[in-house]
Amino acid sequence: RALLFSDDADHRELQQYHYYFWSISPPSLLRDYLVDYLRAADSAPVVVGDFSTGDGLKISGKIFGFERLNQGKNAVVNVILEFRLDRLGESGPRLVKTYKELEPVNGVSMDDTVSAFNRALDRMFANFTADAAQVVR
Repeated sequence: RALLFSDDADHRELQQYHYYFWSISPPSLLRDYLVDYLRAADSAPVVVGDFSTGDGLKISGKIFGFERLNQGKNAVVNVILEFRLDRLGESGPRLVKTYKELEPVNGVSMDDTVSAFNRALDRMFANFTADAAQVVR
């Protein structure tokens, strides 16, 4: 999938780079990044990327925004994700919340853009894990 960006002042129109592509689709990329984050944070005895049975917690989500917004000479990345936390075997979710992060891009290269996405996701994941810890207790 192509990386998305917006150049218009109100960021109402998204465009795609014709020469920059994600090597892994954003949903898979975000899932793997979250799994790595949760493992590094030692958030649970076992963290797996995909399972459908068991008695643990399940995290699912939706991507509402994942693009670069150009603002003249400056740019920011916009990340909007909804997380849902369920305990398998229970009828309703423990948590459903939308998180939004805007992060400045410190440079003009695509590496700078990816670094900005990583910083935004790290903050978002920290906020989500703190919220999840509150509802799991």
